[in-house]
Amino acid sequence: MTAPKSFFRLPEWIFPVGAILLMFWAMADCALAKDDAPAHLSKQSENLPPVTECQLLLSDAEAAEQGFVRQRRMYPASSRQRLSEQAVREGFNAATQKEAMACFNRAWRFNPENPMAYWGAGIVRGGEAMRYGEKNNLDIARKCWDDCLKLFEMGAQLLNHVSSVRKVEFQMDQAQSYISYADTMKDHLDDHGKALLGKAEAIVLQYYNCTLFKPEENRRVKTRAAWQLWKIYAALGKNEEAEKYNKEAEGFLREYLRETDGK
Repeated sequence: MTAPKSFFRLPEWIFPVGAILLMFWAMADCALAKDDAPAHLSKQSENLPPVTECQLLLSDAEAAEQGFVRQRRMYPASSRQRLSEQAVREGFNAATQKEAMACFNRAWRFNPENPMAYWGAGIVRGGEAMRYGEKNNLDIARKCWDDCLKLFEMGAQLLNHVSSVRKVEFQMDQAQSYISYADTMKDHLDDHGKALLGKAEAIVLQYYNCTLFKPEENRRVKTRAAWQLWKIYAALGKNEEAEKYNKEAEGFLREYLRETDGK
């Protein structure tokens, strides 16, 4: 399955083009790639739309009550999987986040064990959380962030049959959701913010010395891990550690640019 596009712009050197990326704007201290993601998916709106409906958060009983389980059984298993994957692709290429969420809902209705559906829905919820936070609608922002984390955590339970590259990308996006929640709501979270950063740190440290892939891919993973660790430690007030990872991220970037300039 082709990797869908990101909802969020970010430096294209962090992962190969086409990878799923969730580098929230709150982390984007570095230059943004011009054409890395559809611009219409990251535009701000003065009049915020209502939060999109996310059927992936329904309980089993609610899903059955609304007829989704019965509808799902009308299709052979192979068709359900194919239609779910198609809906995910459409979601990551949708014109608006509302349309995207509708696609991820459809992907889930066909196959509730498709981790890509949770991934995409989590990205949409994270974007909504940031928009509401920027407009100071803090109660709605917090609810959206909680939904975002729940979607990532549900998807994380379904990664057994995905590729190693996809699993790493998912988990680093999951870590970014913790970082961005803690960063954008830092004045309202107290100790909960530290707990979120601790969860992010536990994930990112697994990949800081990544040796799972080819050297260039490992460097991309380590670069993103270093950027994330810099943000984590800066938020925790651990300035020495933050400076260390900031310098290392910049060093990884220079190495990558030297390599790619020679190609």
